[in-house]
Amino acid sequence: MSNVLFTITHSWDHRDDGITVCPGVQPDMMNTIEGAHLQCKRPDGKISRATVKAISRLCQAPDQRLALCLGGVTLADVPIGTEVSMQQE
Repeated sequence: MSNVLFTITHSWDHRDDGITVCPGVQPDMMNTIEGAHLQCKRPDGKISRATVKAISRLCQAPDQRLALCLGGVTLADVPIGTEVSMQQE
């Protein structure tokens, strides 16, 4: 998988609303990433697909990265260490 956006370091569940993952993306990607389809490659090599449902400033990253709320995956699908990329069409 090329063009890795970030590697998941934190994540939490929002019950029926999906999951939130950090560190997320830089603020200048806000318009590009909203509604995007993502490819998530786990450390064991398994690939899942997710959709960006929302963007949040919940992460306390010093570089102001934005957390992503993802739909279509569970916490088990995208554990810590998962690489997140834009899905290739």
